[in-house]
Amino acid sequence: MRTLMIRAVDRSIPVNPAHNHCPRRDTIRSHQDHLLTSSVPPFTMSPPCIQRDAEFWFPDGNVVLEASGFGFRVYQGLLARDSPFFAELFSLPQPDRAEVLEGCPVVHLTDFHEDLRILLRVELGSGRSDPSDSRLLDGTRIDFATTNALVRLGRKYQIDNLYNDALDVLKTFLFTQYASWYEKPHYAEWGRYGLDPIAAVNLARLTDTSALLPIAMYLCCQLLTEDLLRGTTHPDGTSQQLSLDDLRRCVDARVFLTREKDAALERIFDISASKDCQDLDSCKERLEYHMAIYKKRVTDGTAGWNVSGPWLPYVWLKNCSSDRGYGEPPLCAHCMALLETQHRGECAKIWEEFPKYFDLEVSE
Repeated sequence: MRTLMIRAVDRSIPVNPAHNHCPRRDTIRSHQDHLLTSSVPPFTMSPPCIQRDAEFWFPDGNVVLEASGFGFRVYQGLLARDSPFFAELFSLPQPDRAEVLEGCPVVHLTDFHEDLRILLRVELGSGRSDPSDSRLLDGTRIDFATTNALVRLGRKYQIDNLYNDALDVLKTFLFTQYASWYEKPHYAEWGRYGLDPIAAVNLARLTDTSALLPIAMYLCCQLLTEDLLRGTTHPDGTSQQLSLDDLRRCVDARVFLTREKDAALERIFDISASKDCQDLDSCKERLEYHMAIYKKRVTDGTAGWNVSGPWLPYVWLKNCSSDRGYGEPPLCAHCMALLETQHRGECAKIWEEFPKYFDLEVSE
């Protein structure tokens, strides 16, 4: 008897770096031939180790996909419609004593069952956005765990539209235009999306999307050192870390970024050029007072780095206004305007230098 077995992450399948689509189709047959295994003891009854998935077990389904002990009884035609990988796999001749469950051939996958369920929700319709929309995914609804699963499995099974749409969702959160970050930090969206920077770096490497690396690595620099070294643990118990080269890039960049941050703070909070200020000495005194309070409260060495911009002190200072309940603005309007101009300029300058700090060659 023969059993169909598909490896979880076929990293040996090349991705064309010039395109954001799945691996070349002419490589898939050799992989499918390699994935067929033999000498497996025949089953005489339904395998007891397969637990039926509560969401995807259709009585009229004609194939059972097994992933980490869960069985998904679905339709070959729907899978083959969007996936050349599955289309060609299902076209292969079935061995005489193939493993079956309730009359359906069983295809064993080494994906995590939660990831496969995410894929099926999109492929079978329940995870799609507005049917009138040409895009499969709604970036305002899915989180990073979903994006991560869809990028990896979309690439693996050559579901081009799904792969590209999921990658586009990731790009919206890791865009490289600083002005967009400055004007629209979208705190609520970031909290909902739950981006894992280590997994994001590895996704950028897997998909050869170098434009995502500077921001993803920048976010890695905000992690505690222990978390940066230990890596990420997934719900299935597996873990992933940065490669040694990328870990080195982040550790080295922390030194450069901290040094640049300290130098930039001096330039940002220099209000000596505030020509229209009516009481410059008073503003300087209040600025010094408020910054001393901030520095006393902030003890974490990475706390000055945040997705709202490279420096929290200015954001904190700006929020010291009556509409936020912190009292009156600490500086006059002229000095605050100067601070904002200087802050924008310093932030944008550092932002543009991210590829250099991380020793990266970024392609648009």
